[in-house]
Amino acid sequence: MLDLKHLAEEVAEMGKSEQHQLANRLAVLIGHLTPVSILIFSPKRAMRYA
Repeated sequence: MLDLKHLAEEVAEMGKSEQHQLANRLAVLIGHLTPVSILIFSPKRAMRYA
């Protein structure tokens, strides 16, 4: 489980460039995980991407 309070404190202490880099990396991660979640949780929708 994530310690959201601690995570929020860590992000708040980061510099602007580090926050921007983190946001970009999270966007890439979400982009990679979205098709995987479609395949796992919605096989009928996954057929559209096959």
